[in-house]
Amino acid sequence: MLLVAFYFVLNTVAEVCTGDQLAACGDSQCETLNSVQICFQCRTEGNVPIDGVCTPKNEVGDKCKKAGGGALDETAKVCGECSGNYFLHKGGCYSVTTDKPGHALCTATENGVCTQGADGYFAVPGAPKTGESVVACNNNAGTSINGNMYKGVQNCATCQPPAGPAAVREDTIAVCKSCLEGFFHTDERTCTACGGTNCAICTIGATEKMCTKCKITNDEQYLKKDIDSETGECVSAATCIGNAKYYVDDTVDPTNGKTCKTCASAGTIDCTTCEKGVDGIVVCKTCETEQKTKFGLGKKSCVEACPENSTESDEEGKKVCKCNTDFKPSEDFTKCIVDSACKTPYCKTCSNDVCTMCASGYYLTPTSQCISDCTTIKGYYGDSRDKKCKGCNSECTECVGAANTQCSACRAGKMLQYTKPNTPIEGGTCVDQCTVSSEAAGCETCGAKIGGTDYCSKCKEEQVPINGVCAENSAASRANICTSNNNGGCTGCADGYFLFANGCYKIGQQPGKQICAQANGSGECQKCANGLQAQGGDCSAYMCHPTCATCSAANQENKCTTCATGYYKTTQEGACTSCESDSNGVTGVRNCLNCAPPSTGSGSVLCYLMKGGDSTGGSTNRSGLSTGAIAGIAVAAIVVVGGLVGFLCWWFLCRGKA
Repeated sequence: MLLVAFYFVLNTVAEVCTGDQLAACGDSQCETLNSVQICFQCRTEGNVPIDGVCTPKNEVGDKCKKAGGGALDETAKVCGECSGNYFLHKGGCYSVTTDKPGHALCTATENGVCTQGADGYFAVPGAPKTGESVVACNNNAGTSINGNMYKGVQNCATCQPPAGPAAVREDTIAVCKSCLEGFFHTDERTCTACGGTNCAICTIGATEKMCTKCKITNDEQYLKKDIDSETGECVSAATCIGNAKYYVDDTVDPTNGKTCKTCASAGTIDCTTCEKGVDGIVVCKTCETEQKTKFGLGKKSCVEACPENSTESDEEGKKVCKCNTDFKPSEDFTKCIVDSACKTPYCKTCSNDVCTMCASGYYLTPTSQCISDCTTIKGYYGDSRDKKCKGCNSECTECVGAANTQCSACRAGKMLQYTKPNTPIEGGTCVDQCTVSSEAAGCETCGAKIGGTDYCSKCKEEQVPINGVCAENSAASRANICTSNNNGGCTGCADGYFLFANGCYKIGQQPGKQICAQANGSGECQKCANGLQAQGGDCSAYMCHPTCATCSAANQENKCTTCATGYYKTTQEGACTSCESDSNGVTGVRNCLNCAPPSTGSGSVLCYLMKGGDSTGGSTNRSGLSTGAIAGIAVAAIVVVGGLVGFLCWWFLCRGKA
């Protein structure tokens, strides 16, 4: 009777029995351990709880006895003590084996007493067989053993038994190591509620800004961290996305649970708002800045213009950048890279590391490199049929096609005559330079020299020099290009033209493009073709260093903005280095005539043209030969040497027999 009374004192968490336990167990004499409902006291006399299940006393053996060690009475409904690897818990005997419910309370026993509590429990030091030998870490009611009340700490999750030997221990409260969800650990005896309305785990400090994980039981289940902090506050999804540049992450992180994160933390750039898709990838949702209105590659950014090798497309009414055919986004979605295993930049297919076909939008150079514009190789054009760079007609120095009518620049002593003046992109024919006319009309003085070619500077009769060639000085013929004239020459030019040597020359066309790049509305050159500012409309006063094509300062080798043919540079503005020489970690190639630095910033230059024309320049070594060419030479040498050795052996053997 005493034991039953003691049991009812301890039974503070009893619940209504269900299922099989409803018939076998007494009213409200159950609790749940590890999802298994166990019984405290059986309904029928002669039945006792073993591992939470009512068992006839004649089947329990010596696992369960009455208090003091005697055999169970016929009327017994609970156990008084346990033996072996069983321990007493609320009237029942429980095994510590892993497949039994008692393992959730205790993991080791000795002589019917728990000696090692499971997570969330501690073993009571010096507990007798007839008492509770394991107590929950959060049970602050406790159990009395030998006059001492052993207690847990309210809201404690894991703990250790009270410190010190049992004989001299004064403190009988467990040492708390961690607290339940919603509480934080201030000292070994206290678990304090976290600040905020829905915080599950927090650090020291009871304010809303100290939370590290939120509960998932109501709307405010997303942790929004403070800037440069690992703690924050719990917010709802609506509050999260209501703040610009944040998104909701429903992935349950072991440390932070569900979170409210910045768009930038997911690798997006310049988004107004962003979202996490069903594929788990965070993308920009809106791009509403004044300039960056397009979605970048993979919608991972908002951009002003699509990157190289990509095209703007329409996707559900939004402008989205997508990589062109043969290209794919880089890992950071900032550029399009060739979808190929070839080592040559922009190469689609290759053989023995030598490129055989370039990606869409690129052409194969004579050195098996890939280039987007073949005309950057002086004397070459891009053949759209087989996507290769091919040499211009011998009459051209630059061209847009194979025919002699497709020249875009001529050698010294010849001048370009466009086939269709209004469509100069189609090229033209190289004709003889200016000569003085013996007729009544034509050129009187060939005094303008551009690129080694003579052009007219003074015309006869009612004519004026337009692009170095005499044209009738009438509105119908010259379309008011020469806005004022004087004695066979111009003194002013229309917009889009500049004045040079008494003639008007069109910006962007030959031969004027060799001198001036930009003019004002009255025909005075403002910016020269070499990138320098004109002096009173004159571009002859200042020249770039010979290694520069364009520059920011005259005659200074370290002020190149672009390089002359046969040179490259490794910095945005700086000196240009010969294609055959090394610079800043970039290796030159012997006999290379036209090149570019590698995109990686180190390694061999990309040689587009070698002396002799069609020699290989892809992945070249210092000799100018490719790895494939060297391998071929080596194989040929071995064959030749092997053949020679065989012949000599045959010769001497035959001679010996003779």
